[in-house]
Amino acid sequence: MIKKLWKENKGFTLIEIVITTVVLATISIPLLAYFSESMRHSARTKQQQNAVVAAQDAVEELKNASFSLDNDKVADPSAAPKASWTVASPLPSAPAAYDMYKNYTVNGSSYNVVAHVTPKKSVNNVYNGSNGLYDRNLSYSKAIIPSMDSNKDLISTETAQYLSDAKLYYGGLYSTYCKDNKGTVVKDTTKVNTTTIGNHLKRKIVVNIKPGASTGKIIATVTYEYSYVKDASDKYPDAILTAHPDPYKVDIAKQSIDADKFENIFIFYKPDTKNDEVEIKGSTLASTLGVANMKLYLVAENSVANSLATPGDRSDPDIIVRDMTYSMKVSTDTNLTGTVTKAYTNLCASGHDEIASSGNVSTVMQKDGSGNYTLITTEDSNRLVDITVSVYKDKGGSYPFDESDKLASVDGNKVQ
Repeated sequence: MIKKLWKENKGFTLIEIVITTVVLATISIPLLAYFSESMRHSARTKQQQNAVVAAQDAVEELKNASFSLDNDKVADPSAAPKASWTVASPLPSAPAAYDMYKNYTVNGSSYNVVAHVTPKKSVNNVYNGSNGLYDRNLSYSKAIIPSMDSNKDLISTETAQYLSDAKLYYGGLYSTYCKDNKGTVVKDTTKVNTTTIGNHLKRKIVVNIKPGASTGKIIATVTYEYSYVKDASDKYPDAILTAHPDPYKVDIAKQSIDADKFENIFIFYKPDTKNDEVEIKGSTLASTLGVANMKLYLVAENSVANSLATPGDRSDPDIIVRDMTYSMKVSTDTNLTGTVTKAYTNLCASGHDEIASSGNVSTVMQKDGSGNYTLITTEDSNRLVDITVSVYKDKGGSYPFDESDKLASVDGNKVQ
């Protein structure tokens, strides 16, 4: 019996071996592919992590570097060593952004690192006429205003869009007028255009304080009104202004505030017209509203007076140069007489008083010891330089590196 079974034990047939091999291959090939992809993913993840580490290290290196990142400083061969950073050429004139780059090694892996540096401008930066650059290694002063709280303060901030929309409004009226009177009127864009219209616009900032729906509440609003003011040489048709006497209006802010807590009015605006006015008015007597002892903060943003401007200032798109004859009128109506007990502004030009305030405001306009208007006080403040560090695969190429090889980016800034 045993002998018979032994003789019948012939092993696996060829067909069985082939089938088994196919089954094993079907199972093992996907498994091998999975493990291979897993290993590649792990390598990519490690590469990404190394790139982030390189970017963060580079940001910290530049933040703590002893040398200045201003354009004219990094271009100066006599300046402090740049710690193996190479400044990309050509270097733009200050204060435009530029690149620095170097090779960085993390955990044995090599990367190309690029730092995109943007020196930040200050309003009263110092222009050096001898070299045509800004001396940006100097600190500058900024106005100190109290913290703002919408529960007790009226806050309004202007954008350039408001003036742009006002120009388009009056430009549209002119185009329509010429179209409707094409038999007698010829459109002349050399004499009437957005530039000439802007030169004739007057801005009026109206602060209106009125009773709210609830007892003890007031509603405070800010509206900008743009009016067209003609002069003797102006070619803008009188008929348009006669047919449209109302100014172009933009509602800026509206807040509900407890009357007995109403403290401050903050107006941040861009003095890019020749004549401005702030009018604070109330539909009810201040004593009835319960409003008293308010402070007004009138801040002309990013501006420098024409009499104080240099050629460099005038060409800087981020600085607004106030016209030589710029004036700001500040007033309150009789309902709110005596309500504004202190008023602060940064409007002041050498030899030119830009404030034309009414009697009930002029007595509370705050001035420094030299007789200049001031926003309470100022403090020295260091500028910031924005830094964006990008890390690329090191493929042996040269700057600029292929964006498809970028692995990571990290933002930071440096105090100078």
